[in-house]
Amino acid sequence: FQGYSNGKSAARVSSGLRPSGVHRWGEQQGACQYFDPELAHVLHFSNCGEGLFLEKHRMLLQCTSAYISEMPFYRAVVRALQSGDTKRARDIYRNVVVLMQDELIEEQLLRGTCLRTNPLRCLRK
Repeated sequence: FQGYSNGKSAARVSSGLRPSGVHRWGEQQGACQYFDPELAHVLHFSNCGEGLFLEKHRMLLQCTSAYISEMPFYRAVVRALQSGDTKRARDIYRNVVVLMQDELIEEQLLRGTCLRTNPLRCLRK
C-alpha cells in the first residue's frame, strides 16, 4: 500500500464522537485500542480521483515538514509538482495509486484481492 506507513484509525459510530487529528478519535466511549495489522484492517481510500490527488499534493508544495521528506511516495509526487512536471505526478497516480489496466483488474477480482460492490445499493436497503 503506497499511501501511509503510520496506520489509520477507526471508531464505533456513537453520539459525540469527534476526530482528534487525522489518526485519532476523541470523545469516544470506551478505551482506545491498538490492533496488530495482521488482526484488523481498515479499508482507506487515501486518494479519491486524479484531480483530488493532484490538489492534495499541490497543497504540500511549500511544506518543509519531515512528514513529506520521510515518505518516498509523497516526496516523489511533490517534487514532480514543484518542478512543474504535472505529467509525472499524473503518471504516478495512474501507475501506482489506481488499477487502470483491465487485465490487472480482472486478475485482482479473480484472486479475491479486490471486489466490486455497490455501496449505495447496500445503504438503501
